[in-house]
Amino acid sequence: MIERPIMTNRNFQRRLAIGKHFENELAEIFALWGGSAMFVVAAPGMGDTPRFTGPHPTHEGGSADYVAPDLLFTLPNQSRAACLAQVKRKTPQIDPKKGEISFLLDEKELYRMQLAALFHKVFFVIHSPELEHLEGYGSWIYVDVDDLREERNCLIRKIILAKPTFILPLPLFKPLIELRKVPIERRPANTDAPPTLKVV
Repeated sequence: MIERPIMTNRNFQRRLAIGKHFENELAEIFALWGGSAMFVVAAPGMGDTPRFTGPHPTHEGGSADYVAPDLLFTLPNQSRAACLAQVKRKTPQIDPKKGEISFLLDEKELYRMQLAALFHKVFFVIHSPELEHLEGYGSWIYVDVDDLREERNCLIRKIILAKPTFILPLPLFKPLIELRKVPIERRPANTDAPPTLKVV
């Protein structure tokens, strides 16, 4: 079994800084398109992790705090509906036999995005400069988190470095510029039946 490398505080802070850099860059892209972006931050007293609060079927108070994606954004011509983006810098994985390109996504991170997608439109946005000159793509790509649901796409799941990980093939993604064309529908703030949440 391959053991995961120990995450030192220095490495963690370095990865955090890289993540913040690309969040800022994506926010600037949305602004240049005529939209806006806001950074999702930690709730008071909840540490450094961005959070959102939503209904919970078993908590006594009826609500709970969950990990939130990185950015809340709006784009012009989309009814001012706000969406969320989880932003990552990722290196493409290339199958040496088939030449197919894919990206790795930690199972827990997928679950967190799907949880947020119960209440908001969520996009998983990747910055990958290795794709810059690949026809039909570019260094920024995205996928609608709804398209990562089991009933829409059968994703390959493997244990990589002792962690359950999904393999996301490149054809699932679209160039970021196409996000401007996506019609965003408003979702009702409340429904008579709250969504059923699977909490791990």
